[in-house]
Amino acid sequence: MTPLLKNLKYLLALKQYLYFSKAAKTCFVSQSTLSAGINKLEQDLNVKLVERTNKSVLFTLLGEKVAKYGEKVIFSMQDLVVIANLSFFESTITISAYLLPNFVARIP
Repeated sequence: MTPLLKNLKYLLALKQYLYFSKAAKTCFVSQSTLSAGINKLEQDLNVKLVERTNKSVLFTLLGEKVAKYGEKVIFSMQDLVVIANLSFFESTITISAYLLPNFVARIP
């Protein structure tokens, strides 16, 4: 299954704050929604991205790598939206189904 961009955004927020509650707050979702999104991302990629304990969140080596590439995907998506908004013709962009498989395929 193709990972969703929102779940990738959840992972990046968690990477930034290292706390589920703070990451969830910045994403405007509940802590359980954020956690479920990250679990779904792990299932979609079939990898363990974060190690959870009661007091901390640790990113796996692969989780670090996915977060790094994830930043590039999110920035590229933001650039696409800007470019589309500058276009003479109004359009709607749906890119995740096309962009994310390439992103996932490049993860060693």
